[in-house]
Amino acid sequence: MQLKLFAAITAFLALTGCASLTYQATVEPEKIATGYRCDIKEKVSTTSGTTTYQLINLISEEVEEKSQCKAENFTQKAYMRYIFVDSISGQKEYGSQFAYRRENGSYGFMDNWIDLKAIYKDLEQDELINFAESLPYHYEDDVNTSDYAFWSKSYRNNANNEYIFLRNDGDTGLKRTVHNGSSSVEQCSSDGVTWSDC
Repeated sequence: MQLKLFAAITAFLALTGCASLTYQATVEPEKIATGYRCDIKEKVSTTSGTTTYQLINLISEEVEEKSQCKAENFTQKAYMRYIFVDSISGQKEYGSQFAYRRENGSYGFMDNWIDLKAIYKDLEQDELINFAESLPYHYEDDVNTSDYAFWSKSYRNNANNEYIFLRNDGDTGLKRTVHNGSSSVEQCSSDGVTWSDC
């Protein structure tokens, strides 16, 4: 069994200003044969009531030295964006993620929300909330898979330790169900309607 060697050091930056948006950047270098693979993210988040909204821009690149993994130049290098919506209702927790590929320098929405460190204090949290609220993020909402690079949803009921996770990457869907915090069933689907053992 071949094991991947991950760098032990993860650079972490967090800034919180007077604005309602919180900024964060992470740099995660992974050792590979030719040097390092850098997983670099910048994130802004905000909370309204019991719901948290996040926007994340992602860079993935290979470099020779770990010191070259830097949370900068997202305008030139970012290729993916995630929108997360997490909410709590009583003992129930809901989570969703929608991924967008950047094509020709555009995500198709909020394209000025990039290289966030310099601008996040001037951005309006309502713009992020309003966009996220337009997404089918509720667990029971139907999703048009072609709109996203991939998406996922989760539901957890802390009263009975039930957990359900759904993921779709455009071609296949995965559904993982955990009952009573122990027994687990994993199923796959090509249409999101008919499920069978993977």
